[in-house]
Amino acid sequence: MYALYQRRLFTREIAERLRNGRGSVVLVSAPVAAGSWSLGPRLAVECAERVRDARILEIDGTAPTGVSGPENRNDPDALLISGVTQIFEHLRFEPTLDSLRDELRQQRDAVAAATSLSGRAVAAARFCATAADAGPLVLVVVGISEVDERALLQMRRLASYVSGFPMALLIMLPPGTAAGTTVPPLYTSSISRLGLEDTRDLIRTETRGYVEPVVASWLARAFGGRIADIAVAASSLSAGALSGREMLPYELPFSADTQRMVSDKLAQLKPEEVEALVASQLQLVQDDVVVERVVGCRPVRVVENLSPATEVPAHPAPMAVTRLAVLAHGDGHRELARRLAEATPQGSRERAWYQLEAGEAQDSDLGTLVESARHELSHGSLDLAWRILAALEPAPLNDAHRVQVTFLTAVLALQLGCALSASTRFLQLIESQALSPADELLAITGFISVRDGEDINAHSDRRIAARLRHLAAEDPLSSARCFAYMAAQEILVGETNSPLAHLDAAEELLSGAQTAEENESLRVILRELRRRLNGQADGAVRVNDFLLGVPQEMGRLDLLNWGELVIRAYLAVTNGGQQSTAVVESFLSQLSDVSPYLEAQAVALRAVLDERRGWTAQMRERLESEQAQVPVRSALAGRGSVLAAQAALLFGDTVAFGRWYNAMTIDAAGGWTAPQQLWASILEASSRLVSGDSTLASLVLGPAVSAPVPRKYLDAVWSSVVDMLIIAPDMLDRVPGLRSWVQAGLDESSTQGADERVLGLDDRILEVLLADDVEATGLISRLVLDAVVSGAAIWQIRANVACAARLSVSPSLSMAGLGIGEDASSSAQVLLARAYELAVTNEMAYWVTAIDALGKETSALVESEPQSQVDAPALTEMELQVARLAAQGWRNKDIAGELYMAVRTVELRLTGVYRALGISSRKDLAPRLVECGLLEK
Repeated sequence: MYALYQRRLFTREIAERLRNGRGSVVLVSAPVAAGSWSLGPRLAVECAERVRDARILEIDGTAPTGVSGPENRNDPDALLISGVTQIFEHLRFEPTLDSLRDELRQQRDAVAAATSLSGRAVAAARFCATAADAGPLVLVVVGISEVDERALLQMRRLASYVSGFPMALLIMLPPGTAAGTTVPPLYTSSISRLGLEDTRDLIRTETRGYVEPVVASWLARAFGGRIADIAVAASSLSAGALSGREMLPYELPFSADTQRMVSDKLAQLKPEEVEALVASQLQLVQDDVVVERVVGCRPVRVVENLSPATEVPAHPAPMAVTRLAVLAHGDGHRELARRLAEATPQGSRERAWYQLEAGEAQDSDLGTLVESARHELSHGSLDLAWRILAALEPAPLNDAHRVQVTFLTAVLALQLGCALSASTRFLQLIESQALSPADELLAITGFISVRDGEDINAHSDRRIAARLRHLAAEDPLSSARCFAYMAAQEILVGETNSPLAHLDAAEELLSGAQTAEENESLRVILRELRRRLNGQADGAVRVNDFLLGVPQEMGRLDLLNWGELVIRAYLAVTNGGQQSTAVVESFLSQLSDVSPYLEAQAVALRAVLDERRGWTAQMRERLESEQAQVPVRSALAGRGSVLAAQAALLFGDTVAFGRWYNAMTIDAAGGWTAPQQLWASILEASSRLVSGDSTLASLVLGPAVSAPVPRKYLDAVWSSVVDMLIIAPDMLDRVPGLRSWVQAGLDESSTQGADERVLGLDDRILEVLLADDVEATGLISRLVLDAVVSGAAIWQIRANVACAARLSVSPSLSMAGLGIGEDASSSAQVLLARAYELAVTNEMAYWVTAIDALGKETSALVESEPQSQVDAPALTEMELQVARLAAQGWRNKDIAGELYMAVRTVELRLTGVYRALGISSRKDLAPRLVECGLLEK
């Protein structure tokens, strides 16, 4: 962790230097996977983080580009020539460097023609300074297999050449290279272990597959960041395990390098010290006192990750491979396990464990371990439960114990978020009918919990419903709760038919039950779920009344209680208004440190809450950081991934958006009962549309309209559908039937009585886009005002852009009563200018790009009107003063104070300036004034 902290420090300092127009040279000694992967690109991304318009270029240190003759490729002269040539080839077609291309070509040739190494370095620095004119440049040199002192000296000298312009040069050196000390602008670092993102990059490179962030986190912890072990795991683990759908083995394969390293360390110890260390690793819970009593000395932990685990019990990981390497050292340890068993009380869990390790476990010992695993899984350490169950699975168990181990392993897989492993085992147990009725209800609940990730289908529904009706004879209330849970899960993905059948079954089972508090709360849930399906508004507020805290005695095996609590929280979050926010936040905090799966549900619910309150950069960063701790992909029927992808798209993080998009589509089920594929397609269409490609938007929305797809089915991505209509309102008429389909969805939603000010923003926007010219002015006025009152920047941006888009459709619309501008076109420009200002301030790159495109269209409309066309800017003296101050970065409030006028007057003056100059926003003001000779450059 200290090494990762130091790494973050120097990458952030380099990023800060880039933002300030200064350069750096970084010499990094780091491990590589020969021929396939290097840490360099990841470090380059970290250095370029938050540096606007930064370009990252990778230079292959082994490529002979531009080098003639049999020169050594690691020679400094050859590296300079090859590097400059590769940079030129990367940049030669960049439009921003059109005017500099000839100069760059001459400087490239000067590098090759230089007769001395120092002259070549100076020429290369001039070339890089010219290339950096178009924006900050991050160069990463990879593939250097060996380096001598002369080459290191020249690399260090490069720092003085590049310090005066925005370029970061990262040179990846072979592991173990002594690069010297850090003296800015020269930075040196030695990185021996890989972090989470490095692990994901390496495995993805080796396998060409998707790697779930939480799985990469588990592997990084188990392997201690050693590159050789991670490479072995990449080649041995299945695609399902790497994507988080299947459980990882508790005992992972590891490299010969690790075994050799551990053996070398143990060779330095005395025989009894080695035996003590092995004994400590055989223990379930390490106890040095017991080891000393059996072996005669305490263990000396000469290798990392051999100490007792300090992780939170709710966040397990596979066993550290150094522990496995210790246990694999020498001959078998059955005799040592037998001695440990003899020193342990009869009937204890520890004695049963040692008996199993010694291969002498009896049925009573196995039964003790099964009960221990059940206890740990319910109230104790998931790590211990995982270790015990992993050891019991290959053991010779009787039928009863085998069923229990399968059941507990299924519950463990569920709590880890491994949906495929859990659903397979649960379904196997349900069909075998080998469990007790209470455990079978738990198995059915577990299957319901994870089936959304592996497809909800009618066939499994019928089988589950039949078993629930059979079990209702003994426990009607639990069967009714399972039916309600099934209905809620299907409502999450937009189903409308089968949830009604499940609700009817639940109410039928409750009809004969005696009145009790628990029955009453279930009836409230059933009424609320039916209200969601029927669009009824009455009784909605009741949901918040019983969203209470988590009972302290509730264990992880209480699957039905946990599932019902999550559904209650979801109903409260989406129930209309902000009154439940504090209650929900308090509840969600109690789901932490229970299990990865339940914590993922809390993360997804918090994302739903954040989206409804309005995304901010801080909310989005918190969500991104949580994905490495919990399996967000398996939470809330995929809604967690959808919201994370939407947030990444909003803030312009294309890498994170691609990662979440892959999480939604890799090995995801398709069809009407698993809409993740369609949700992902809509998000992709939205990302392409904002970049100017409307093909996919039409391709997705066209079939959705003709199907037609119900509004509820697209509820998870409905805001993205609305965003596409804001950006391209012409699609309403261009895509056949789209206008009537959107209107039908609006009519359906308007019957539910949602809070207009916040929860109904999408519908309010659609009202504006669909309104005729008679209604549009009033709707626009109310929407702009209500968005401001909401206080959320994203709501104001979307509302303003939507109103501007509607005004651009009807440029002759009278806006005299609105008070924003003199006519529709000028009003649209003012709205876009305000939205652009908010988007830039809040780093919402999606809307910055969209507003740029819409602003150009609005300006074109202004220029096309004969009455507003001007050959030369004709500004009054007051308008010119306001324009010059605004161009220099003054805020409207400051301008008003300087010129003794109202802020509203400043806004109106700027509107007139924008119109006269033919621009759409403040960002274009200074260049336009300079172009017209009204402001000095």
